[in-house]
Amino acid sequence: MYLIVPILVSLLLPKAYSLKCFECTPGESGACTDKETDCPTQCGNTRITSYMGGTTLSDVNLKSCSVPAQCLTASVNFGMMRTMIASTCCNTDLCNSKSIPVNMGGEKMTMKGCASKSICVGDMSGALGPTMGIDMKCCEGNLCNNAQSIGLSLLLLVTSMVSVALFH
Repeated sequence: MYLIVPILVSLLLPKAYSLKCFECTPGESGACTDKETDCPTQCGNTRITSYMGGTTLSDVNLKSCSVPAQCLTASVNFGMMRTMIASTCCNTDLCNSKSIPVNMGGEKMTMKGCASKSICVGDMSGALGPTMGIDMKCCEGNLCNNAQSIGLSLLLLVTSMVSVALFH
């Protein structure tokens, strides 16, 4: 009798406390059918979307068991190509029934730098900008893109060092 009770508890307890989640991994066609599965901690939805310029290369929706480290939103930008990952996690039965909405656009980033004149002149900038998914503006002259000069930063550094030396 003392041996049967612990065996029954160990067999029945995990079933009683398991979480029901939907699981769906798309095949090559991109479509999948939700099926129920038991998960130890939480359910998750993930959407991974890759873009090349303004064109969507792939858009994959996944549903499965997850762990807290998988609940994130992130993006990777390689210039012409970017990938966005959006994940949500939940911990009630069948809480991952809905797919994550399209995570279009993402965050905008301003980058400043130098470009060759051939990129900025004529039809080249008009063709490259939309293709690469960027709004490109060119200018001429020193610091025309409002980049700070090193002289101003150096002046602020020297001023603060002198004030520390005098008043310390």
